[in-house]
Order: sequence, then C-alpha cells, then structure tokens
Amino acid sequence: MKKTSFAVTAALALILQACASSGPQSGYEGLPSDSRAYRIARAAGIQGIRDVRIPEGTNIPSTGIFDSSIVGGVVGALSPAAGFTSLTSGALGFLAGASGPKAPTWPVLIAWVPPEKATTATDAVEAIVEAIETADITVSVQKFAPDVAVVRAEERIGKNYDGYRIQYNFTSEKCFESKRCGYQLSILPPTEIGPLSPPQSEPVKSGILSTSGFPSYSYVPDSRIDYAKATFPDYDIMTDYTARLPEWMYILFPAMTLAYQNESGHMSFLKYPIILHQGKTFFFVKNH
Repeated sequence: MKKTSFAVTAALALILQACASSGPQSGYEGLPSDSRAYRIARAAGIQGIRDVRIPEGTNIPSTGIFDSSIVGGVVGALSPAAGFTSLTSGALGFLAGASGPKAPTWPVLIAWVPPEKATTATDAVEAIVEAIETADITVSVQKFAPDVAVVRAEERIGKNYDGYRIQYNFTSEKCFESKRCGYQLSILPPTEIGPLSPPQSEPVKSGILSTSGFPSYSYVPDSRIDYAKATFPDYDIMTDYTARLPEWMYILFPAMTLAYQNESGHMSFLKYPIILHQGKTFFFVKNH
C-alpha cells in the first residue's frame, strides 16, 4: 500500500478489487452486538471485515475518531493479509488493521439508489454521479486545505462506456513530487438490478445497490524512502463532504486509506476501518 507505485496504479486496480464479496445480504440485521458499520458492510456484500470488542472503560467518541497516538492502538481490524504483520502497540494492544483476501483494500462507496431515482443500472450510475457532483467535494477541500486548487476531469469507462471515472486533481506545492495528487471516483453499473434492502435500522429504503470505489490518494510518494507521505487532512475533508451526500450513500474506508492530523499535528494514516455517513463516523466495534 505504501509503495510509490500505488499512486500510479490506484485508478486501474480499484476497478478490479474495490469490493470483493459473495453478494449482498439484503436487509442483514445480524446479532444485537453487531456494530452499525458491520451491518451496513454485510448488507452491501462486503466480506473480510469483522467487529472487535474494545476493553471496558474505553470511550468511543461521539464525534471524530480515535487518535492512535492517544489510544495506543487500533480499534477496527480486518482479517490478516499477506504483506502485513499483526502489530500490537500501546497499552490497549489492539491489532493493527490489515486487509484480508476477501476484504476491500480501497475505499468503497455504498449506495442504495432509491427506486424513484433509478430503475436500471445505468440510472443508478447517473443518480450517484449527480449526488456526488451536487455535494461538490471542492467545497470541503478548500475548507480544510485552502492552498489547494481542484481541477475536475471526467471520462467514460466500461465495456459499453456506461460508467464514469471522475478525477479531482489537486494543484499545490505539496503535490510537486507526485504523479497523482487528488481524489478519484470510478463507478460502473451495478450487477444487481432488483431492489436490495439495507439494514432495517438504517434510514434508507430498498433500492438498486451499487458498490464502487472512491479512493483517497491525496498523499505524496516520497522517492527518497519509497513510502507514501500523508499530506492532506482527508478525514476532515471526507467527513465534511459526506454531510452533503444523500442518506442512501455511505463510504467505507479500510485501514491505512484515510489520512488525518494527529494530536502532534502531523499527518498519519488511520489504522482502522470506518464508515462515513452524512458527516458521522461509524466504527467496527461491537456493542457492549
């Protein structure tokens, strides 16, 4: 994930492996102990993610995130994967987030497109693109990274050119060493046409379910050490941005795919998975 080639290949790799699953589990409710994040992911057919139980006395923040430098570890966990080691750190000793072979390794946009907005797969793509454009990510970027200019580029993709690749390219001094700097959405028509249900506890109706990638790669590869450097406060940007998305859209960020500013003021990658929905953060943490 941290090799410099990641920034170059992210766009193509996303389409192939944004979301691996055995199919959505319509209306998945699971156990009372399942987190809201886990129910959403399972209903969307996303596998490889599990809830973890945190020690008693650890408070889950009602807003914001756990700062790994404070918590001393990681809250969410994915199944172990090649290329990652199981890390323990700090007093709490949580497992570091790692991506398993069945888990998404890039951010995933989950959308239950309402029937009144879409009756076909093509309609679903257009409805998602319209919602994304209406929310206008440029507003959020300039709010938290005012020195960044955003340039939008769009192309049609897919066998029948019925999908979109939308790039929001950043222009900033921090991007000079990077071949890619910004955000990208790649979306292809969903394979399931019949309406599928989110968890009943969600304020969302059944609709055409689409899972597509919205990767954050607003970092700059450091050629001197062959690692990516977190550069922009992606967590703040994406949280602000999702607050303007409709209620039927969610974004799942696996571990190490979302940058944030830690307590020391430095940029770091979030080491556990989360789901963002209308400006709120959902954790993969079991209900006590």
